[in-house]
Amino acid sequence: MDRSKLAHFKRDNTEICRKITATPVDIIDGIDSDIRDRLADHHIRSTQNLATANPLMSFVETPYGAYQIMEWVAQAQLCCSVGPDKLIRL
Repeated sequence: MDRSKLAHFKRDNTEICRKITATPVDIIDGIDSDIRDRLADHHIRSTQNLATANPLMSFVETPYGAYQIMEWVAQAQLCCSVGPDKLIRL
């Protein structure tokens, strides 16, 4: 492998994957298990996904109100910024 040109290709760093965790959307105030399952149908399974979701598209694709979705997205962005422990304390 060292002598071939394959040694210069990128490889996955498995150490990074062990350190990364996803925070479930249940931590967001107002999201229960039914809403979590509905959001999972639209590929929103973690606060990181929710924080980057387009609120207008989520409004169109789900039965929830625009202001409610914007509130969830804002809470998810706050969770990603300060961490889940501090979000719970806030």
